[in-house]
Amino acid sequence: MSGNTQHHILYRTVPLICQALVTCPDDETVWLKGLRLLSSPKLRRALPHTSSIWLPLLLKGLEVNKSEGIILESLRLLIEAADILEPMKSCLVKPLRSLGKVANLAGTKELTLVAECLGLTVWDNNNNVIGSHVPNQHAWTNTLLTSPHDSPSLWLHNLYQATLEASNIPEMTVTSRLGSLIHTDLFQTAFVKCYLQLEDDAAFKVVVDEAIISVLSDKTVSKNIFITFLDLLAFCTKDTTPYFSPKVFEAAKMCALQCFHGGLNQTLPGVILWYIEQQAEALPTPESISSLVEANIRVGSGGYDAAWSTLLWLENGWNIEPQPMWITSLSHWQQALSAQDRIDKNQQVTMYSSFNLRMICYHALGDHQKGYDLAQNLFEGLDDDERRNTAHWATAAAWHMGDFDTMADYLAFHPRGTSKSLYKAIIDIHNEQYASAFYHINKAQSLSYDELQMQLGAGHQVALKSLAKTEFLVELQEAIQYKSQPELRPTILATWKTRFKRSHADANSWLKRLQIWTLACSPKTFELQACFLGTAKLCESKGMHEAAQSIIKRITPNVIPPGCKVEYTKLRLQWKDVFQRHDRNGMEAVFESLYTHTHRYLGYINVNKEELETSASVGSFISSEVPKLTSDDLVVPALRGLFQAARTKKSQEFVIKALLRLVTLWFRFGESQAVLVEVEHQLNITDVEPWLSAIPQLIARLGTPQKDLQYTLIKLLKTISSHYPHAVIWPLLTATQTRKVEHQEAARVIMDYICSMPDGTRLVDQAELVGRELIRTSTSWLEKWRGIIDRFLPRQDLMEIRWHDIPKIWEEDFKMLKNPETPDEHQFFLQYGHQLHLVDRTLVRYNSTRELNLVNKAYSTLYGLYGEIEAQLNQWRLPGMKLYLASTAPRLLTLRDCILTVPGNEDLRGDERIMQLFNLINTLLNHRSDAFGRNLHLLPYEVVPLSPSAGLVNWVANTQQGECSLMYDPDVFNPNHPKLDAPAEMDKYDKLPLPTKIQRLKAALSHSNQKGGLTLPEQLELQLASQGDLNTHGSRGTFKQASLITMDVLRDSRSTLIAMLEAFLYDPLLSWT
Repeated sequence: MSGNTQHHILYRTVPLICQALVTCPDDETVWLKGLRLLSSPKLRRALPHTSSIWLPLLLKGLEVNKSEGIILESLRLLIEAADILEPMKSCLVKPLRSLGKVANLAGTKELTLVAECLGLTVWDNNNNVIGSHVPNQHAWTNTLLTSPHDSPSLWLHNLYQATLEASNIPEMTVTSRLGSLIHTDLFQTAFVKCYLQLEDDAAFKVVVDEAIISVLSDKTVSKNIFITFLDLLAFCTKDTTPYFSPKVFEAAKMCALQCFHGGLNQTLPGVILWYIEQQAEALPTPESISSLVEANIRVGSGGYDAAWSTLLWLENGWNIEPQPMWITSLSHWQQALSAQDRIDKNQQVTMYSSFNLRMICYHALGDHQKGYDLAQNLFEGLDDDERRNTAHWATAAAWHMGDFDTMADYLAFHPRGTSKSLYKAIIDIHNEQYASAFYHINKAQSLSYDELQMQLGAGHQVALKSLAKTEFLVELQEAIQYKSQPELRPTILATWKTRFKRSHADANSWLKRLQIWTLACSPKTFELQACFLGTAKLCESKGMHEAAQSIIKRITPNVIPPGCKVEYTKLRLQWKDVFQRHDRNGMEAVFESLYTHTHRYLGYINVNKEELETSASVGSFISSEVPKLTSDDLVVPALRGLFQAARTKKSQEFVIKALLRLVTLWFRFGESQAVLVEVEHQLNITDVEPWLSAIPQLIARLGTPQKDLQYTLIKLLKTISSHYPHAVIWPLLTATQTRKVEHQEAARVIMDYICSMPDGTRLVDQAELVGRELIRTSTSWLEKWRGIIDRFLPRQDLMEIRWHDIPKIWEEDFKMLKNPETPDEHQFFLQYGHQLHLVDRTLVRYNSTRELNLVNKAYSTLYGLYGEIEAQLNQWRLPGMKLYLASTAPRLLTLRDCILTVPGNEDLRGDERIMQLFNLINTLLNHRSDAFGRNLHLLPYEVVPLSPSAGLVNWVANTQQGECSLMYDPDVFNPNHPKLDAPAEMDKYDKLPLPTKIQRLKAALSHSNQKGGLTLPEQLELQLASQGDLNTHGSRGTFKQASLITMDVLRDSRSTLIAMLEAFLYDPLLSWT
């Protein structure tokens, strides 16, 4: 017989045997014979390739209800196929442990051999382990107790995998083969699980402790292995039971404090910061606090605020002068220069450290003249290593000063990388060597991609610098096109201007961008004037005075025309300077220059000075006589200006501010015919897109008693509906269910208009159907009547309730009770309807007779009903819903790619307005560079009101109650938590009854009423801190700085926020109590 025929027969035998077992599930003889055949050595080769066929039957043969013979044969097959089932042994844990509880099977040699072969722990009825296998000793003997020097990564991988498998937790056993990322996340839990199993083997436990101490004490061991065990021991410190001996923790502490020294530019793992903080709290000495400052700096941008706070603590608490390089690393450039000046006073020779620090600070402050002069004097006296370290700053200074020859000299010492190729391209473009420039641009683009890949893990702040370089490379190519192709110049100028407006406001990036533009065109190019002025204003606001003055000097025209914006900006900067110095003569000189500038411009545009002064004096008189004003005098021009502001599309917050003030002014003075005419005219020339952000405010005013005003509003909403029907359908649906008749009728008019549109009727019908069913789902009759009965149950005295008024109060609810629609409502009516009607009739009789025994009867019935309904609610489940008893919004509604909560008996229209405020605040924070760099933001969620008592709220997944973190409190802290908590605290929104939750995967607060410091373990880059929000004792750190920045943003943008809050205040449907 040929080999192929034998192979075919062999591999067909296993399916045939399994088919026989399936067709005879209750025939013991067939099962015994079939299992023996599968255990045959002749079929051994076929078992690995057919496991998906015979493994389900094997599991069925291991069921407790099978006969003892079938179970033993199944165990023998399991012994033969143990190596095959090694990756899938987790599915065998449950059936084998069930067999271990059967008395006549627990002592069989087959079950013992299976437990030992598979390395599974199986207990009998007396909780004795079946078999003699000890997986922990076996696993750690071959991994932990071996040398980690030969191949550290392989040693660590084997330790991860062996520990997860030895934990005997099925989920961990399965995931042990999924990769290193899963290993890292689960290793700590698995190790503790295995370590606790060594309680009965004290000798081996000591061996494990000594092995860990040996690894932590060996300075030649890989840093990754150090970090793994330091993380493990930090993980174990929060449990009240000390897992390891004190010697192990002492070795870990010494390892963390001694084995991770390095420069400020070398990244420090977060777990090391935790040990340094522990040391600083235990022994708050200047040395330990200094180490804490350096550790926070080395952790990265997430630790900078804590480092600065700790540095001030060191300076104020111990009177120790901080190192200037610390201050430089934290981006406090002026303070660093001042500290270096104090040091240099005591030195006769300028040290390299002083030169390096000054070059860094001058570059960051945009003071390239000082950097250029300093490099000219000292760069030649440095050795080669020092030149390489400072060549970047010297090259940049020479570039900004326009000395390209010196720039090329400095560039020779510049290290290889994106920046060097970028600077070479700049020199080539200046020399009009475009072919060489394109070569260096392409080389820089390739290098920037590699840089970006490496820097993404270091944080977005570091990666943003590489992203900015890629943008500069694009603009260098455009600069070549500008110089070589004159016909493209208008397009390129427009592109530069648009890109500048949309870019994030970073002073140094903007300065480099302007310098690239000047390679192609003059700084005095009128099309780019606004960009140069914007950069000058930004530099001035950042304290970069020299950079701002340099820009103004470069773009000042030779002949200043009337109304020149450059001259006006120059006067603004001069005024700020003399005002800060309290220079009265300087102030008068600036005023005189401003007067001359203004007088010249007024003459240029033919404005009569006397008429202007007269109008101003009349305006001041009018402002004191507000009640005498007519809307024609001030309101109409104000509305015209607000409409124009809404059409500018300058920025999102600018448009929202204009629209909200417009709505407030429109409806306050809308009874005037002149106002209505102006509004209608402006609406005709304004797009509908800006109104999308103010739809809740518009629909809230549909019930206005002014018919003309209501007509104009309905016309506007019809226009919006014709373009964006989905944006208004749900607010309109809510408006149709308000108690105000005028509001309902106006909303219905707009919905009828939508019905007249193509597919409009289907849209409205579907929205009404979905809304009606969601409202019904939000509150069941059980919950509804529990609330009604609870309201009428007395708390202290029986007669504190006006019993005779109850029938009138729940009259509408009784009408609905008589007409159930769903099966649940029918069930409720059948179960409780008769008793409720009996109570109603009893109270009607009491209203006529006033007999107290009727009240007692009604009370006892209601009290019993309340108890029955409450007991049923505790076991209540609705199909498709989940009940979370710890939350006040228990229902989850799952739609396509979206999960929502369906809260009942709650008006969400106020929450919808608050989410508008949150989104506005997030926009303001994103436009502030220090807030954007710290990722400060509020976590908004979608709110869709469906009626005055129900709606939909976006569900924030992967959360836990704030109180839960107190039950498990590892000393692990993410810097995002205080950064998200601080804006929420500053805004103080406490309207929603939802408790504070922490989103575990993003470390984001889903609500804003945080009262205590909460710590959080997660899988992101961690900063480990023992004091939650406030870091180490004495250092207020991240939370304080985030709070200060948030308050500063809110204070600077108070006019925008007040405009929105005023719109909320005058919202006719909301009562802010």
